[in-house]
Amino acid sequence: MHIRRWCGLVAGCALLLVQTGCGRAEGSRFVPGDIQNNPAVSTSLPVGVDSAALSAVIGYVDALNIAAKTGDTLALRMSAQVGCGCLKIAKSFEAIYSTSNLIGATYRITGFTVLENSADEIRLRVIIAMSKAVHVDRATGARTAWSGAITPTLFILQPIDGTWWIVQTE
Repeated sequence: MHIRRWCGLVAGCALLLVQTGCGRAEGSRFVPGDIQNNPAVSTSLPVGVDSAALSAVIGYVDALNIAAKTGDTLALRMSAQVGCGCLKIAKSFEAIYSTSNLIGATYRITGFTVLENSADEIRLRVIIAMSKAVHVDRATGARTAWSGAITPTLFILQPIDGTWWIVQTE
């Protein structure tokens, strides 16, 4: 399981490097290092929660940022268990990037509340803020301003084969 995930991660990074060049040619503003310059968390992490579970949520938000900047949803699709409602947004990014680009869309965790913290399940209320963005139609050049949003989301994580996974969101 771990080898398959590692291979997928390596393939995703390679694909990201290739698509970054293509995205920039089409007007995307993502450049390698953006994720480091715009960290996914701007709040303190909760104490007493397994760091691997927190990393799963932070990884999901990093994957949102990659998808928002490039349209590449591989990391997003790999960030949670198949069937998790949190993966529906991948289709939205794919639809947007089929004809357009987003400029300025950045996701950031601005708050955590621990609702349950057991060895079998962790429930976190996570506040995710999306910045303002501009939607640019590649064919016409038309620009539409999108307002930012604050979305409180319940993340339910469970250990699967020794790794914490996002299994559901509400």
